[in-house]
Amino acid sequence: MAIEASGDGVDLWARAEQELVENPPLSFADRNVVFVGAKQSGKTSLISRFINPQGEIAASRPTVGLAYRYALRPHASGLGHQTLHFWELGGGVQLSELLQAVIRVENLDTLTFVIVLNLGEPQSVLPTLTFWLDAIRSYVQQYMANMAGAFSGVPSQLLDRALCSFGLEHRDKVLLGSEINLSSVPIVVMANKYDLFRSSGPLACRTMASTLRYFCHTNGASLLYGATQDKRSMDIFRHSLASAVLSTAYALPLIVDPNNALVVAVGQDSMSSIGAPPIPEGSHSVQFDPRTMLPEQLWSAVFCSVFPPLQDASVLVDYDQQVYRTYVQELEKQRKRNFEQFKEPAVDTARARREAELSVALNPA
Repeated sequence: MAIEASGDGVDLWARAEQELVENPPLSFADRNVVFVGAKQSGKTSLISRFINPQGEIAASRPTVGLAYRYALRPHASGLGHQTLHFWELGGGVQLSELLQAVIRVENLDTLTFVIVLNLGEPQSVLPTLTFWLDAIRSYVQQYMANMAGAFSGVPSQLLDRALCSFGLEHRDKVLLGSEINLSSVPIVVMANKYDLFRSSGPLACRTMASTLRYFCHTNGASLLYGATQDKRSMDIFRHSLASAVLSTAYALPLIVDPNNALVVAVGQDSMSSIGAPPIPEGSHSVQFDPRTMLPEQLWSAVFCSVFPPLQDASVLVDYDQQVYRTYVQELEKQRKRNFEQFKEPAVDTARARREAELSVALNPA
């Protein structure tokens, strides 16, 4: 379709391009992408796939604490570049408070979260998802309240952006503020290791798919199934994340068949399509009573009936502690190697004296 010139004879496309160069939009600002989720769910590999889709994924040690990487993206205008900051929070839910190191008032409008779930451990999927949805909402709302008190327009801009992504004319808009509570920052839920789950059986696949669709839809998040070794699912993941982070438009397929890898962008799903919770046949009516249970409680109860939670959660805690101890031991070995390789008598003497003083202070006679 041709665009006619304006009244002064200037081509409108030429004028738009000139304004783009003179006044770069906010999308040219740096972006922050925060990966959270289950332990050993593939967060590091997903970041590598996004940054370098053609590269080989090397074996990596479990991430402990907060890891950081970045990538440079050329501006669409050809002027300079845009920096994408990737933050990975390792250790599962144990170190969730480290989110405070990433979420700040000045970068709230540049944040996108990726919640990575491990379909290879299906019983952990829903607890992991709900924990991180609540944690992200809590921290973001805390900063938004502070900004609103300072008469900032950012909170309302974030809410407007979330509503636009969901759809101004979405059929479920009447549920906003009740059953649907949109996240103020973009969230992509990546249910990884689908290759370990796909043969779990019709009931398991249907329950997993409908439950994840419900929680993602009611929180305004995109939902993807994938595996890091599957090129097609990784291409879809890259396009979906780029759309959320860079506000670019990609035509993603809509796949809701529970027997296939799901692809559901924010705003594409609906309550009528998701349907009611798949209550197991022969279940006691009191156990799944929609009259006495909130919708999310009912969905959680149905999910747990198919995927019973772990009986001994201390096993996960012990695993985290073992990973941390191994990490500290490796750091100590590296520290000793550095001391041997880069000896500096004056510095080493001062360090030894200071460590001795610290030891006496910490262990008084």
